Amino acid sequence: MQSGKKTGLWVGKDASEKAIQRDVHERIKRVFQEAFDAYVGAGAYERVTGRMGYRHGTKEREISISAGRYDLNVLRARLFHANGGEEE
Repeated sequence: MQSGKKTGLWVGKDASEKAIQRDVHERIKRVFQEAFDAYVGAGAYERVTGRMGYRHGTKEREISISAGRYDLNVLRARLFHANGGEEE
């Protein structure tokens, strides 16, 4: 066994933890994306009548859950009002 090299169970555990963290991060992003699409009433690049607004960039946010802390680029929206105005 060479010194300074990780071997055995620890290598697998680190790889497993990283894989789980990536999976959790992707799931969180997907949930935010689906909720945003439902709220605005259209997906990205989708042309539909009756949409409630449109995408307006992203904003970095940090969320903490039991699985750890995650930095996300959360989508922003510009929403339409019935009186013709808009809000962010």
